[in-house]
Amino acid sequence: SSSTSSSSMSMSSEEEVMDAELLAWAEKNKCALFQENVRVGESADGLRGLYATKFIPRGGLIFSVPRTSVIACETVGTLREEIEYKTGPINDVEFMLVYLALELEKGEESEWSAYIKSLPTVSDFHLHPLMFSQQPEYWTVIQGTNVAWKLVGALQSIDALYHRISPYIRLKKRDLLWAYLVLTTRSISKPQDSPSSPSPSSPSSSSSSSS
Repeated sequence: SSSTSSSSMSMSSEEEVMDAELLAWAEKNKCALFQENVRVGESADGLRGLYATKFIPRGGLIFSVPRTSVIACETVGTLREEIEYKTGPINDVEFMLVYLALELEKGEESEWSAYIKSLPTVSDFHLHPLMFSQQPEYWTVIQGTNVAWKLVGALQSIDALYHRISPYIRLKKRDLLWAYLVLTTRSISKPQDSPSSPSPSSPSSSSSSSS
């Protein structure tokens, strides 16, 4: 991908520490960020992100991430087997939600801690449509629409997954909600040779990963 955007940077010391930890984690895990072209920072209107510091040609490489540093179904160990032994089969999206929720709960003990700390919290997602049900000023606008029905369906799927998993694995429903918000805004899907079980939040022919 390419970008020609640039911005003046103004970050708090807390954000600078968090970004430094993330970059150190990325370097340790053999991720390559080409910092002569980009930098992590915040725009004048408060949007944090990766900004170009000089022109990047079309097709120019901005960063690279080895497969082992991607949170994906095939890279996170045997937890899925342990879950399915107790609950029966779960699809890729359900597994990723549970995995992310459990890693969030681990805090600093998670191998993904530096990355997870750089992600938005549930509160940061207050303008995500899924959060509108908790905000009457927004919900009254969309109530009764197809959008509202889809949001209700997504919340019901999170609730159903929680009640299915929680008797066997200790986790918080709010962490599952956070995982859903992260997975639906900060992940990519790749085609699979054989489809997985259908999910309300994802096509059955794709496998989600977060990076």
